[in-house]
Amino acid sequence: MTDAPNPPNPYAQNPVATPNPNAPLRASRPPLTSRARAGALIAGGVAMLMVSIGGAMVGISLLLLAVRAIFATIASAVGGEVAEVFAQIDRFVPTGVLVVIGIALVVLGAALVIAALLLSRGILRGRGLERAWPITWAGLGIAIVASWVVSGVLSVPVQLVGSTLGAGLAGGGDIGTGLGLIAFLGNAVVTAAVGAGAWWWMAHVMRPAA
Repeated sequence: MTDAPNPPNPYAQNPVATPNPNAPLRASRPPLTSRARAGALIAGGVAMLMVSIGGAMVGISLLLLAVRAIFATIASAVGGEVAEVFAQIDRFVPTGVLVVIGIALVVLGAALVIAALLLSRGILRGRGLERAWPITWAGLGIAIVASWVVSGVLSVPVQLVGSTLGAGLAGGGDIGTGLGLIAFLGNAVVTAAVGAGAWWWMAHVMRPAA
């Protein structure tokens, strides 16, 4: 007759796991140097400002050209007063001149965006960040979305303050102009700050191993 096995002791401590000497070592990634961190912040702030200006030039120009084309199509199809209004507008701003200006602004805006990307790559590479293109593209995508969100949130109090002061004070027009200028400058600062933060974040995530 064999003895029954002893039941497990619930109060026994688990043995301490010993490290496996054959396990692959995880490569450590040191933090960014001050030179690399400053380069990412500068590249993000400058490049995002340039991209926002160039993108606005392209978007507004294409929108105006599209509205002009749609209105011309409606005027030619409907005729009557609509055609007369379009003819007056065309005499004031000829279609050929508007098209030339619009195309020039689109080309200039696109060139500004390309220059911003190349400038970002140059700054990052000059500050010792080898993955300059991945940092630039990833930072740009994050910064575009973040700037839309932040600008939309900050525009609400500015509009509320502007409407309140404009309704309560006599110089509402001057106040509105001043608030518009402040909002424009504030938006530029926010855009640069968001770009700098996005570029720094991506540079931190993509920093090389030791």
